[in-house]
Amino acid sequence: MRTIIVTGMVSLLFALFGTPVAIRILKRHGYGQPIRVEGPKSHETKRGTPTMGGAVIVLATLIGYLVGHWLGAWFRAPRAAQHQPVPPVGEGQLAITFGGHATVLARYHKLAIAFDPMLGRWVGGVRRAVEPGLAPGDFSDVGLILISHRHADHLHIPTLRRMPRTATIVVPAGAAAWVSSLGFARVVELQPGADLELRGIQVVAAATSHGEGDLARGLSYVIRGGGPSVYVCGDSGYFSGFADVGEREHEVVEQWVARLHREAAAAHCEDQP
Repeated sequence: MRTIIVTGMVSLLFALFGTPVAIRILKRHGYGQPIRVEGPKSHETKRGTPTMGGAVIVLATLIGYLVGHWLGAWFRAPRAAQHQPVPPVGEGQLAITFGGHATVLARYHKLAIAFDPMLGRWVGGVRRAVEPGLAPGDFSDVGLILISHRHADHLHIPTLRRMPRTATIVVPAGAAAWVSSLGFARVVELQPGADLELRGIQVVAAATSHGEGDLARGLSYVIRGGGPSVYVCGDSGYFSGFADVGEREHEVVEQWVARLHREAAAAHCEDQP
């Protein structure tokens, strides 16, 4: 019903305000059959005006339908996700929970790690298709937050405001200023090849290939210690860096870079729900 109402309103507005513009364009280019001179006296003022009102009405209806369909989809609530409790973790174990888009919660016995946490419903006009698979409460014991790059669907400020302030947050070089005002216990910038250790867990930063813009330059991470190792990567095209990580990290159990279409993925590969 909402889509029908929006479609009707857009069609009416286009017909009211777009018709004069369309007639001027048609008249300028000589399209359509001009109104005949003989006829009602009131038509004399419209001499030379093309008689293509039907085309304008069809166009108004088509535009109304397309805009209404787009707006209806944009405002539609995301599909519900099946939420399950985060599993307990014992000594030497690793639990990985996928939250949708690039969000991952990796939990060792002594440290819970959030990667690119994003619990919002939309970013920059792009609506989320499915609700996050993780709830804010699942991040209550997070001690380390890893951010891949500065695009808003990965460095999501509203979600970061819901993370524990006692956590350490790791960001690519140049991104500390974006999160320093959020009040985290520690903000760390890393370059590819640099590492950080927290509660016996080592995090090694690795390169990505997502573009040359400042917001796109970022990091992937190898996490090891206290259990199986894991490699997390937000956005990246397929490049030789993946093979380099694989050669160095033979015990990596999860490469969070799915859908690696070698031909099409020049700059953007990530896991999707």
